[in-house]
Amino acid sequence: GQRQRVALARAMIRKPGLFLMDEPLANLDAKLRTEMRREIITLQRELGVTTIYVTHDQTEAMTMGTRIAVISGGVLQQFGTPQEIYRNPANLFVAGFIGSPNMNVWDTELISNNGQHYLTLGNARIPMGKSGLAARGLQGPIKAGIRPEHIVPAAPDDPHAVRMKISILENTGREAAVFLTGADIPDMTMVTGADFSGRAGQEVYIRLKPEKIHLFNTETGCAYGDVYV
Repeated sequence: GQRQRVALARAMIRKPGLFLMDEPLANLDAKLRTEMRREIITLQRELGVTTIYVTHDQTEAMTMGTRIAVISGGVLQQFGTPQEIYRNPANLFVAGFIGSPNMNVWDTELISNNGQHYLTLGNARIPMGKSGLAARGLQGPIKAGIRPEHIVPAAPDDPHAVRMKISILENTGREAAVFLTGADIPDMTMVTGADFSGRAGQEVYIRLKPEKIHLFNTETGCAYGDVYV
C-alpha cells in the first residue's frame, strides 16, 4: 500500500495531463483497497486530471468511473455512465459482467393472448403489460434478464407468483441473497432485506417486476430496446 502511494505521488509531482492506471489496487487487501480507492477519487477531483483506469473489479469501475468502457476480447461492448450501463446493458456480456450477484438470465418466449403479452419462465407466465416489443411483432425464442433486486417475495395467492425453493441463503447483515431452484424453472437469485425469514429447503413465492425485465436477441446477445411501455 505504501508503494502504491509513493508511485502515485511520483507521478503527480510531474503534473501530467493524463493519468494511466492499470489495476493499481489489484495486490492490496480488501480494507486497504477500499481506502486507496477513496484516496484516488479525492486526488483525481482535486487535481482535475483526466484518468484512464483499467480494472477487472466491477466495484472499482462503478464507484470510481464517471464513464465506463466495457471491453471483451478487445472489442468495446458499451460506453456510458455507471448508471446507464447498469440499468440498460447493451448485450448479455455487459448484463452478466456488471452487477453482483449476476443478472438472472433465462431462455423464454414472448406470447400474446387476447391483447395481453407474457414471458415464459419454465411453466410460469410473467405478464408484460403493453410491451413495445409485442407491438413491433416480435415473437419466438428470446432471452430475458432481471436483476436480483427486482425479484420480490410474493403471497401464495398472488396470481403472478412463481413457486420456488430456497437452495442457499447468504445473509450479509445488510441484505440477503437468496438462491432459488424450481421444478422446470431456471435457477434464480433474489436480493432482499436482511430481515428475510426464509431458510434453506423452504418453499417460497416470488414475483418478477415486469418493467425491470431486459430482453436480448438469442443469436447476437444484443439487447432489445423499448421493452416495457
